[in-house]
Amino acid sequence: MNALLRRLGCGGRELLKQPGFMLIAALALALGGILTGIGAAEATSAELLPPTGQLPVGRTSYHWVLERLNAGAVASRFNGRMDLASVGAFGHSIGGRVAARTCQLEKRVKACLSLDGLARRPHFDENPDGSTLQQPFMVIRQPYKVPPDEVLARMKKTRDQLIEENRQTRRDFFESVRAGSYDVSVKTPDINHQSFTDLPLLESGQSEETMKARRRALDLTRTYLRAFFDRHLLGGAAPLLEADAEQLPEVEMTRYQFRAR
Repeated sequence: MNALLRRLGCGGRELLKQPGFMLIAALALALGGILTGIGAAEATSAELLPPTGQLPVGRTSYHWVLERLNAGAVASRFNGRMDLASVGAFGHSIGGRVAARTCQLEKRVKACLSLDGLARRPHFDENPDGSTLQQPFMVIRQPYKVPPDEVLARMKKTRDQLIEENRQTRRDFFESVRAGSYDVSVKTPDINHQSFTDLPLLESGQSEETMKARRRALDLTRTYLRAFFDRHLLGGAAPLLEADAEQLPEVEMTRYQFRAR
């Protein structure tokens, strides 16, 4: 369990320590987690993992987990106590993309979050009104990094053109989320793709300054992750997510409302 959650990322253990959530780690095709609205507890089982390469078309590893739990196929003291009609999903990297895709396919998932898991050009099935996801959605990510000049030259784009293109692409996607969305950019020193997991903290020979910056990135990630699921899964208050809320240092958060096309 501990090794799995280290690979899953920082959010898992923090949520496990809090009342109101149960976290199930799904390690299948992608790394991610599923939350259900019951008391905090640890639960995982090899029985929840689908055979490699045998997921049906149009299903994700999260679907497999939900279906196994819903069918009572896993012997557990939590059977009958999990609110499987009120589920949240999140993941890091590819797991974040799987979480978002699961939101499109699974109505039991009420809120989704991606930890640095969306490509520069997100691709999702669109409805006739231009909407993609119907549930609340949050991305917690590192700032966009502009390629070096030699790459820009090959792309035949200026730095400003690429920054604006990325900004507009992200805006188009976030405004396609019907229930509203949040784009959270974490700007701690030397932040990178792995900063949203526990792995950087396990490296040896770190300076005190480096360790402090890495812990700060995790603390910020946990704070916004908890606020998002507190509001959109448990229905609680989350002042940090209000439009006029003062954001924490080293964080830039943009809220988006749905815009039909």
